[in-house]
Amino acid sequence: MNAEQIEYLAERHARGELEPEDIALIAELCRTEEGARQFVEALADYREFRAALAPQTNASEFLKVVVARSEKRGVSGVFVKRVTDAAPPPAKRSVRLTARRKPARVQRGNFFAVPAAIAAMAVLGVLVYFWKFAPDPVPVAQPNLPTESVPAAPTRIARVVALKEPATLKRNGRETPVAANSELFPGDTVVSSGPLQCKYTDEQTFLNTHGPAEFTLETANGAKRIVVVNGTVMADVAAQQQPMVFASRFGEARVLGTELDFGVQRGGSKLNVHSGRVKLTRSADSATLDVNAGFTATAGDASTPLNAHPLALKLPWRSVDVGDVKLPGTVAAIENGYSIATSGADIWEKADGFHFIYQPLSGDGEMIVCVSEMKNVAEFGLGGVMMRESLSADSIHASVLVGTQAKAKFRRRRTTGGDTISTGPSQGNIPLPRWVKLVRKGGQFSASISTDGQKWTEIDSENIKMSRDVFVGVVLTHDSNASRCSATFTDVILKR
Repeated sequence: MNAEQIEYLAERHARGELEPEDIALIAELCRTEEGARQFVEALADYREFRAALAPQTNASEFLKVVVARSEKRGVSGVFVKRVTDAAPPPAKRSVRLTARRKPARVQRGNFFAVPAAIAAMAVLGVLVYFWKFAPDPVPVAQPNLPTESVPAAPTRIARVVALKEPATLKRNGRETPVAANSELFPGDTVVSSGPLQCKYTDEQTFLNTHGPAEFTLETANGAKRIVVVNGTVMADVAAQQQPMVFASRFGEARVLGTELDFGVQRGGSKLNVHSGRVKLTRSADSATLDVNAGFTATAGDASTPLNAHPLALKLPWRSVDVGDVKLPGTVAAIENGYSIATSGADIWEKADGFHFIYQPLSGDGEMIVCVSEMKNVAEFGLGGVMMRESLSADSIHASVLVGTQAKAKFRRRRTTGGDTISTGPSQGNIPLPRWVKLVRKGGQFSASISTDGQKWTEIDSENIKMSRDVFVGVVLTHDSNASRCSATFTDVILKR
């Protein structure tokens, strides 16, 4: 059955003019899904056409609707076009609109001789026929078509309020530089190379990094989630209605409001809690531990006990592995100081590897420490004090360091990624303990040593172009990543 036959049956059905043979044809057509679909479409199209005709009261507008449908439907409606373009003959010629909507039969003759008035009357007759005698259109139920949902605009959850070193924002597969006041949305990943601070929208929750770190901001059911890929994120979390989660591949920490450090190191995630209480869950076996303020714990593999230990450092002091450190450093509090155990490549050439107890320093300052004892240190292992522009391995720095062979070195890197310069005695006969002092005054850095912490001997000094805001503290490097060395540092003094 062709398209014209289907349209004919649909219009007969809409007009209520079906004959028994028409009903039989419709039944045969609808035996297939495709045939039924074509019939329903033709019926809906005709009813739409009748609905468009109903409100027209002007003959010309009425005719426009008819012609428009003729052009839309093609051959099946061409009779309307012929009626409007050609004048019917006056006597022997007639225009008959058939029920099958086939083109009107027009006897041969000279159309151009027909007066325009007769042509207009013929057109009007067509309009009257459709307007007066056709039944009212039956309302067509609109199908429940699926509506395309428009995704809601993402909601900003945080912004970058400060950064010192270059940082990168990863969003939807693209990477762009981070700037101060950059807006952050769920799914954004921030890769920092130094100090950076983010603030959550409408609350006093801050995320900080001091060195290289990568973390992703997420939300789920109204709760905030920070996924730490590497480095350490320091957070001051305002009171939350739902726990805020800090997560890594090793475990996750759930907080309702506290100050904490959560970082990824070799073999585990380290949690330091400075206030409040945090629930730590280990990924390997889902073991959990409540960690209170003043304690630290590490989530590693299931073979490592999940225990909390007292924090050795009180804020603003923190500790971190910088650069190439294969065996993570640890810090323990001792009387009047600290004990550090770590591996570490060295503080030398274009990049360093060591453990650092540090805090921020702005402007001028003086750092003093007594290197009391060193054990299992390689030949070039060193400990002492340092001022460093960033926590990146290749950062500009100035350091005063001593070793077990009575070395006393003023080491510095003048440019990021540049070579290390070292001056001072490489041999000596003065055993530990030894005091070391590093002083900054403007751009001038001075290195001194002492055997009693009272009388000082300057090793060297130099003007170094270092930013005003730096990190200052105590360092230890083993000059080897095969094992750990240890050292004790006492009389830790920072003057601003």
